[in-house]
This record gives sequence, C-alpha cells and structure tokens, in this order.
Amino acid sequence: MQDKLSKLLVERNNLERIIDNLLEGIIAHDKDRRIVYFNKTAEEITGYKRQEVVGRDCHEVFGAPFCGGRCSFKDGAPHLWEDKEYPLTIISRDGKPKRVEMRINGMRNKEGNFIGVLATFKDVTDITALKIKTGALKEFRGIIGRDPNMLEIYRQIRHVAANDYPVHISGETGTGKELVAHAIDKESRWKGLEVEHTIGRKP
Repeated sequence: MQDKLSKLLVERNNLERIIDNLLEGIIAHDKDRRIVYFNKTAEEITGYKRQEVVGRDCHEVFGAPFCGGRCSFKDGAPHLWEDKEYPLTIISRDGKPKRVEMRINGMRNKEGNFIGVLATFKDVTDITALKIKTGALKEFRGIIGRDPNMLEIYRQIRHVAANDYPVHISGETGTGKELVAHAIDKESRWKGLEVEHTIGRKP
C-alpha cells in the first residue's frame, strides 16, 4: 500500500513539473470559481504566486473577472458550457496590460458532470507590439493598413483598450470611426465595452 502511495505521489510530482514547464499559463477553477491549479507560467504572466491564489475565488484574487467581460462565471456557474477561444487583454499584478491568447475548456468528472474549467493562455504582448513597431502587421482587428499613421492608430487602440474609461472618437464621415470603436471593443478585456464616439464632420 505504501509503495502504491509513493508511486502515485511521484507520478503526480512529475506531472506537475511537466505542466510547470509548459510555455502556456494554466489556471483551473471549480464551479464556485475556486482556483484549484495555477502553474509557473501563469505566475510569470500574471505576477501572482500560486500560494496566493489556490483555493480562493478567481474574482476575489484578481479584483475582477480574470476574463473581463467574457467571464462565463460572472453570474455563477453557467447552465450550459461551450469551450471558447479568444484573444484577451489582462492586467498583471503590477498594473501592466498584457495581451494573451486564451483557450477555455470545460472539465468533467468520470460521470460526465461539469465540474469547472481549465484555461490556458499564452502571452503575445511582445509579439504584437513588435509586429506593430516593425510594420509587419498588415491587419489589426478588422482594420487594414500598415503605413506609419495606421501603426500609430493600432498603438493607441491597444493603449486605450487596456483601460475602462470612456473613449471619444471623432473625425470626418467615412474615416472609419466605427472600425476603431469595434477594434477597441475587441481588444478590450471588457467585452461589450461602451465606446462613445462622435458621428459626422469635425467642427
């Protein structure tokens, strides 16, 4: 019996070491949003330590839904679950916005009952910033173009999308204000961000 227990513990420790060395952050929580797993890469991306978050409510730890407006657990556990994948801006512990590619899968027990979610996320902040800086980005959130003026707009969109204050967009008719508003909404961590913008010609 002791040999079996020792083997099980060794296997578990080996598995945790493997998961800790993945390039993606991993966070898992149950139906009550209690975090049950948080790997080393998740620590590096978010700035939070495993011992600070495991066993606590996800929203309590991060001060708001980790997934922003896209959180499926804002109003409690969802009745129906659908796996999701989307880009997202998160705020690290030191207040810096980080762009991540998020993938969320439902976890089920051996009886097939939904028991929580496993989220994996990869930090692509530097990659996106480098593409904008070098002009390698041909399209951004539905906006096409890579001349210096467009690249500056992309930078501004990423900057304002990291915050939750009102955004005013002005310009002449046909200059793409709706596209910019849509891009801010998509880049923001708050899905459905209300963007205030002025329609019509500039005075």
